[in-house]
Amino acid sequence: MKKIFFFIGSYFILIQLHAQPNIDKKRDFVWLTGYENVDFGQRTYYGTTITDFGSCELTQYSKQTNIDFTASSASICDTSGKLMFYTNGNTIEDSTGQIMQNGDSLSFPDYQYPTGSYVPQGSLILPLGDGYNYVILHPPGVEYDAAYTPAKPFFRTVLLTRIDMRGNNGKGAIISKNIPILYDTCRGPYARACRHANGRDWWVLRLNKNLSKCYRLLISPYGIDSLPPLTLPFVADTAAFSAGVNVSFSPDGRQFAQHSGTKLWLYDFDRCAGVLSNRRIFYRNRDFFSGIAFSPNSRYLYISRDTTVTQYDTYAIDINASKIIVARWDSTYTTIDNWQAANKFFQPVLAPNGKIYINCPGTHIVWHVINNPDAAGLACDVQQHAIRLPTWYYATTPNLPNFRLGAERGTVCDSLGIEESAPYICVQNTTTSNPEKQEVKVRLYPNPAANELTLDYADWQHKKVIITDLVGRTEKILSLQSESNKFDISTLQNGVHYVSIYDENRLVYCGKLVVLR
Repeated sequence: MKKIFFFIGSYFILIQLHAQPNIDKKRDFVWLTGYENVDFGQRTYYGTTITDFGSCELTQYSKQTNIDFTASSASICDTSGKLMFYTNGNTIEDSTGQIMQNGDSLSFPDYQYPTGSYVPQGSLILPLGDGYNYVILHPPGVEYDAAYTPAKPFFRTVLLTRIDMRGNNGKGAIISKNIPILYDTCRGPYARACRHANGRDWWVLRLNKNLSKCYRLLISPYGIDSLPPLTLPFVADTAAFSAGVNVSFSPDGRQFAQHSGTKLWLYDFDRCAGVLSNRRIFYRNRDFFSGIAFSPNSRYLYISRDTTVTQYDTYAIDINASKIIVARWDSTYTTIDNWQAANKFFQPVLAPNGKIYINCPGTHIVWHVINNPDAAGLACDVQQHAIRLPTWYYATTPNLPNFRLGAERGTVCDSLGIEESAPYICVQNTTTSNPEKQEVKVRLYPNPAANELTLDYADWQHKKVIITDLVGRTEKILSLQSESNKFDISTLQNGVHYVSIYDENRLVYCGKLVVLR
């Protein structure tokens, strides 16, 4: 196991203080998109768009910066929701819109400096938990030959840059930059992150080029652990090489979705051990301009692909049968500055207000919005080209983890005394993202169990119980006969199993059972 060490010294007490989901819940309040320097001739709508969720609903205005966001964008706020710094993958600017001390030439040499990285979701900013230290994961520079084509493979490693916000009179300074932490030719998007079950550290997963391995980085205040990669149990989808790869964690951290080429993969994610399991595969039409996002309650998964937006119910017994197209491109275009752009669908992002915003591919000036993503089917309410931004953008959406995710109770990793998850703001009448923490009151005991399991559930009528192994194979199908039920589990192998309760096709509870003899 390879480890890169950080030195934070005597700030352990502050780590306990700042790594709280209720404190961190405003860190994604400000997004940045837009052009400042790209030469497309005389354009009226140059500038950077600031999208601010501080008033619960979004507020947008333009602001002068010194960089372009040509696809990649990442930003982070302090605990009050005030912007601290941001990056386009090649340059870091502070809250005043000036290049941070030593914040230029990320990934250099690269012809894109300072116009920004062209990798969607290419950069990722993570707090280390002490209130001062942050890391940015970002793509490497791209070297081009005389024919203006990449001379070396894209995404051949992951680079890390560290920031200390105590530097430069509180505006922040770069401590180190462009440090390689992962060597392989990988696929985009660049990286996604999920809180560790202790509520403080971060898991970062990254797929290699042929989609056969998943690299795992565990980032803590004390350094980065590079864990052995997971071998993914599927044959690579050759269509993915030309159709790109999109991945996303569910807000509750329990699911990991991967969409590429002609397939959608859905896994369970153990954020204590950092392990993917229970793989499910769904076949789709091949597409290029596409994206993926979960609803706030982690139940619904949205795939946006060029001309359609599709919803899957991940709690359904037959997830593929739950698929429904909730929006089709209405064939409209937006014309501005003599530029006509199709209002199609590209990358969706779950916002702090619980809505999902979808940008358009290429150069554009409008967003689509899913107003009620926790609702099934057409009730999710997709409004096309509903938001017109103050400035142009180029395929830009921010890459944001769920800062609200806290510790996972009942795991051996819940060791820091950090509270559980905080909700998204302005989400009304929304079921919690974790089925175990809804009003479903279920008792499984003993746990660990040997040969007999008792399941208590007051609302037992017409409920079905399915026990599966870690890869999703059904081991037992049972029915509840009363408020207290005893089941023979002597045929189950030692280890971890999932116990799921269904009301018809709706999942109402999912818990883990350990069999130990």
